[in-house]
Amino acid sequence: MRTLIAAAAASAAAVGLSIPSPAQAEVITFTFHDRFTETFSDDTVVCQTELYTVTADNQVTTHLTLNTDTGMLRFTENITGHATEAPLDGTGVSYTANFKQFDLETIRSVRGGDVLAEVDTDLGHLVAHGDDGSTVLQLFHAHFTINANGEVTTEFFLNPTDC
Repeated sequence: MRTLIAAAAASAAAVGLSIPSPAQAEVITFTFHDRFTETFSDDTVVCQTELYTVTADNQVTTHLTLNTDTGMLRFTENITGHATEAPLDGTGVSYTANFKQFDLETIRSVRGGDVLAEVDTDLGHLVAHGDDGSTVLQLFHAHFTINANGEVTTEFFLNPTDC
């Protein structure tokens, strides 16, 4: 799903960058809402090292805005959901979790399309309650900025976790 959305954003940016004529300028918007459940095995369950089966109920809203005159693309994605996480071998702590993820990207063409300037912010929040009474809290905040010279001017990554 994430790969599909990223491909759509890249395609939209490429289309926007190839339409330089102000006479043809328009703002194109696209909004996508989806609800789905997925089940997978993963060894990246927060605060655990063993393999878990994860079932997640997700709500996703994705929005793209493309200005064909300026080549500016704005992408937002908001994911909220609920998950159950159970050890694959049946031993250990099982969790129920609520999560939120947010991604905001603004990309624009500069210097006649030779450079892409970008601002990207990602936020995440997870609270999981174990059947043994434990609680897991994970926060996530990442951000970077690429200026009109193509240089990274701001970049940070925060991922505090409380097990």
